[in-house]
Amino acid sequence: MNPRLIAVLAVLAAVTAVAIYGYQFNGSLSPDHSRWGEFGSFFGGVLGATFAFFTLMYLAKQVENQWKESKAARLELEMSQRERYVASCLGLLLPKLKEIDEAIDAPLSQLILRAYRDEEQRRVQEFIELLREGLSARSAVMALWVNVSSALSFLEVHDEVRYLNQKTLVAVQVGYDLCRALDETVSIATEIDFERHFDR
Repeated sequence: MNPRLIAVLAVLAAVTAVAIYGYQFNGSLSPDHSRWGEFGSFFGGVLGATFAFFTLMYLAKQVENQWKESKAARLELEMSQRERYVASCLGLLLPKLKEIDEAIDAPLSQLILRAYRDEEQRRVQEFIELLREGLSARSAVMALWVNVSSALSFLEVHDEVRYLNQKTLVAVQVGYDLCRALDETVSIATEIDFERHFDR
């Protein structure tokens, strides 16, 4: 409930109590001291409880607002960390993709693109087997790509604009075709069920 509405309801309750008292007891001011005591007891009993109720409603609303602000701040912090994490992963991923792979004597990115583009299933399987083999650059690339996808998935759920910004950043830095190839080949090579953001 809106704090202004709570204040308006509290004032209405006070005015209503005064009106009822005035109507019941002719509304005239009394010179009798005991009548003023009765008047005070009436207002203390009726309005004290009423104002206490509205005060509790107001405090409950303030606590709810603080909780929402705190939750929003935590989510903002988490999204900022995910964005920094994507940038960090890209900083590690790009040099690995450019490393010369001994098996094909070409950059690792070429191995991934070949596996992605080749139509012949047997050759694709050979490339996937090559990708799975032990070179650390290959395993690092696969792990980093899964991590980038995970961070993008979190951003997609919580903020579409930031997700699209980060996806564009990744596509520009890595190359859209290579992003799609990484989605496909890393999914096949690792058999990890991760969300693919650069589908065909």
